[in-house]
Amino acid sequence: MLGRSSTPWEQVYLTHTEKLERTSVPGGWVYRSWILWGTDAQVPQFAMVFVPTNVQPAPINIDVPFVGGTGTVGSTLTCTQGNWDNVPSSYAYQWKSDGANVGLGLNTYLVADTDLGKTVTCIVTASNAGGTTTAPTSNGILITA
Repeated sequence: MLGRSSTPWEQVYLTHTEKLERTSVPGGWVYRSWILWGTDAQVPQFAMVFVPTNVQPAPINIDVPFVGGTGTVGSTLTCTQGNWDNVPSSYAYQWKSDGANVGLGLNTYLVADTDLGKTVTCIVTASNAGGTTTAPTSNGILITA
């Protein structure tokens, strides 16, 4: 049961109307908030919540991915993953030509004849145990002959 712990409750803060305490339990902390209603301090109302300590937050994009290359038919464009916080464990790449999906999975894209006159961009999605986050769309490369 979450409310039971072999360690004592530690006071986090205390005011004349509220008290917050926590205790360590396997895998996290249990917090309880005592709200004292008026002068009836003998019958406090409280709520408890479990907060796991081993939950990794989802990745956060710091710098938008960048596409580089010559932008000519037959050339290869390369998309950087950008910079991320919260240690992503994997990245997925989605290539677009004027907004239409044209390639998935790799950080490189071979420019096709059908891309001529269009702008090619890349979208990077980072994942870890905490979740998945998609970065804003990269810069665009206008494809020429």
